[in-house]
Amino acid sequence: MPLPTPEPDSQDLEDARVILEVLKRMHEQKDNRSGSGRKLLRHAIDVFWDKPRETPQGARKRVEGALWSPAALARADHPQPRLVGEHVYPMKLRLAGWYERLDKQDVPTAAEIAADLLATPWAIITKEEDDRLTKAKLRSKMPEDWDGHDLWARYRHQDVLLDVDNFRRY
Repeated sequence: MPLPTPEPDSQDLEDARVILEVLKRMHEQKDNRSGSGRKLLRHAIDVFWDKPRETPQGARKRVEGALWSPAALARADHPQPRLVGEHVYPMKLRLAGWYERLDKQDVPTAAEIAADLLATPWAIITKEEDDRLTKAKLRSKMPEDWDGHDLWARYRHQDVLLDVDNFRRY
């Protein structure tokens, strides 16, 4: 389900610069790349990227541009919908890719960080669908047979089987 990726605007680039600085500082502290260092970087992405791009409803339920599973859409207006918002391509892998680049002395630019983040679809799924990802051990990784291109491969995996072709915006 390819989506058009918008060009980064000036706010995107400013926010990506902050994330890039945190990334570089965490990379310098080699002992801090996993665990607390990754959490700090993930928190910076939440604060400077994800949260400012949420709609006023917040709670990551109605993120502008997010794609909703059919089951999540059916629960959207329920008082307790039990929905989960998540990056279709796991952020853990995105961060690992940035660290790999830094390991090779290939420092990403703020524009590249922004482009990566803009190209990472956000999905809204039910708690039960999220549990299937966890049970399949695909919470934060792609399937073993991933082709390197299909960002929705976790959702298409035989142990998860979400109806990717019918994900829609809210």
